[in-house]
Amino acid sequence: ALDVVGGKMYWTDVRTHTIERANLDGSGREVLMSSGLDFPAGIAIDAVAGKMYWTNFYAKTVERANLDGSGREVLVSSGLEGPAQIALDAVAGKMYWTDFWTNEPSTIERANLDGSGREVLVRSGLELPYGIALDIPPIDVSNETTGQLPSELRLYQNYPNPFNPTTTIMYSIGSSAAVNLSIYNLLGERIAVLVDGLKPAGVHTSIFDFENYSSGIYFYRLTVGGFTETKMMQILR
Repeated sequence: ALDVVGGKMYWTDVRTHTIERANLDGSGREVLMSSGLDFPAGIAIDAVAGKMYWTNFYAKTVERANLDGSGREVLVSSGLEGPAQIALDAVAGKMYWTDFWTNEPSTIERANLDGSGREVLVRSGLELPYGIALDIPPIDVSNETTGQLPSELRLYQNYPNPFNPTTTIMYSIGSSAAVNLSIYNLLGERIAVLVDGLKPAGVHTSIFDFENYSSGIYFYRLTVGGFTETKMMQILR
């Protein structure tokens, strides 16, 4: 699996029972996880949220952790026989996986990214489903746009980050709402307002040009009704 934001590739090794990563040219290889894995099979990356998801085939679990391997948590641990491959629709907040069954029909399933809302999508006519891939309609990031309807209110990490001089900020809202998206400096002074008005449900992006601002740390804040979230970004000249 690829993290195009961070310039990393991630893979599972079913013989050594490890999850590893390296730079896209193969350098900087490191083992992220080597304990508590039993035939790790599929792996998928949510680069914006900084999470990796994987299936643990013989342990019969679907799990996730931070991209450095910390913060490991089991998301699905019941009703699985042999979870194989996994794919993410991070914008819609969904994960999809295949599951081998020996005495019961195999399945293709999905759930929310926290493991809740699990549902079986395909059950009949499957023998040993292994690979899975999603064809997700692209999101136009050239202007403020809407895409698939999200399942939750969410502010994503900007990308690229660090950046020079432009960066893209993406957020999702589950219903039409008044939205404010603003940029602040380290002193807490608001230096720009990217969005301030009613937005429809969906996924939205804004591109901000820091050409006239100095290098350093800045913050962007999303306010939707009573919801407020702030994230940090850095410009490097």
